[in-house]
Amino acid sequence: MTEERLSALIEAANASNLTIDLLEALTQGLSRQAFLRVMGNASSMPSYMKSSDSPYLARKAKAPSRESL
Repeated sequence: MTEERLSALIEAANASNLTIDLLEALTQGLSRQAFLRVMGNASSMPSYMKSSDSPYLARKAKAPSRESL
């Protein structure tokens, strides 16, 4: 692994909260241009989110109770 590739992986990992080894696995075998494109867009990749941080929590509807049916 070249120093340029490693520094790009570290930078993308910091921006995206993804791990370096995951980014390395995702980009393994890509051309330099494709690698740089993925690293440039790494911060927009979805990452792990705890269920308590769900953006859809406000839209969560409760099922009607048995008594109301």
